[in-house]
Amino acid sequence: MKKLTNKQIEEMFNDPVMLQWERSNQWFGKDEFLSEEAMKIHKVLMDKEKIDTDSQEYYNQIDIRIYNKHKKRLLKYFSHGN
Repeated sequence: MKKLTNKQIEEMFNDPVMLQWERSNQWFGKDEFLSEEAMKIHKVLMDKEKIDTDSQEYYNQIDIRIYNKHKKRLLKYFSHGN
């Protein structure tokens, strides 16, 4: 997978919607496998499906697709005692 440039990373982390999504998905950037999966989904959404990466639908689709494919792996990041 192609590495992101510093400019791309900076732009992502100046986006308030991205920052909120990242806070809600604590695995992003920490779990290499899931982070790479999210980036693959990002590429499909952006290049093939032409979904606006600034839209809520974009983030919803990442959440739905990553959850559907990797439920068990995601469980370790969420408390079940709430």
